[in-house]
Amino acid sequence: MTFPQYTTSTFGSTLSYSFKGVHTQMYGAVGPSGGEYVVTLDGVPQKALSSYNHVAGNDVVLWFAQELNNDKTHTVTITNLGGKLEIQAIQYTELFPYTSDK
Repeated sequence: MTFPQYTTSTFGSTLSYSFKGVHTQMYGAVGPSGGEYVVTLDGVPQKALSSYNHVAGNDVVLWFAQELNNDKTHTVTITNLGGKLEIQAIQYTELFPYTSDK
């Protein structure tokens, strides 16, 4: 999935995406201005996380989920709970049935 980088410091702002697959992860920036955020997967809030770190860094895994139902369309929403939130990439993996060329 390709999308423009998403950056916000607004409390309550959200980013959502949907996909079919068994695995997904979000990459982003961490640093001294990072704040808390919560991810909701298929309507179920996950534990609150933070992009705060005393050293700044890019392309850090901010959240991931695995062993998901490959046949279901999943929806992920990330909500900023304060501070800077910067999402740099989103990935997901969908498994396809094996087909033989025989």
